[in-house]
Amino acid sequence: TDAPLTGPVGFAELLGIEDVARLDLSRLWAPRGPRAFLRVPIGVNDSHEPVLLDLKESSELGMGPHGLCVGATGSGKSELLRTLVLALVTTHPPEDLALVLVDYKGGATFAP
Repeated sequence: TDAPLTGPVGFAELLGIEDVARLDLSRLWAPRGPRAFLRVPIGVNDSHEPVLLDLKESSELGMGPHGLCVGATGSGKSELLRTLVLALVTTHPPEDLALVLVDYKGGATFAP
């Protein structure tokens, strides 16, 4: 456990999926308790333990539904967002989860 991380961490492995060609949706989409709802792994820490992001309100022991992802080009912002969306749709059935994704590029130009 003291060895540094080398290479990428497999998403399927992180979620305990043995074969992505044979997903067990009944297991993945099984009802979740209040603590596990909207709580998903997004990576591993230096101790190789899952890093969890909990999107519930802080009053429900979550981290809150709002966040900001900032970084330079190539720092992994898009990869983080892809991982978050994939983790949510893999672990929550459509009856419990609805996503709206908006991509804003560019800036406003103001003329005098």
